[in-house]
Amino acid sequence: MARVTVEDCLDKIENRFELVLIASHRAKQMLNGSNSKIDPEGSKPDIVALREIAGSLTDRTVLEEPVMSESTRERNLYELMQHNRFEELSHYDEDDDFDDTVDNEDEEASLADGELGESEEVPDGSTEEKS
Repeated sequence: MARVTVEDCLDKIENRFELVLIASHRAKQMLNGSNSKIDPEGSKPDIVALREIAGSLTDRTVLEEPVMSESTRERNLYELMQHNRFEELSHYDEDDDFDDTVDNEDEEASLADGELGESEEVPDGSTEEKS
């Protein structure tokens, strides 16, 4: 198909702002796995969306459709969870004996009991820790 122009699309959808909403929504659908209604000819999804609008294949009803199908959403969520789980495991060092964790817990308990630091009252009524 020849170059698509905004004027071609405005013949189908008169409001420029609505045109942007429809074209971007349709492009997001294609990025998330929806098939194009025309031969994409190697064009990017935004251009394909505008060509669909100019060819009267896409109109404002596309805004009522989800950007992503439920199965695609679930697959993406699963992949994200797997990736995050891998990231957590990749930071784990097998030689780590977790002594730092125990030391930090002991320090927190001591601070809560007031054992590690002494404080004195300052003239404005607040307390200041001694070093």
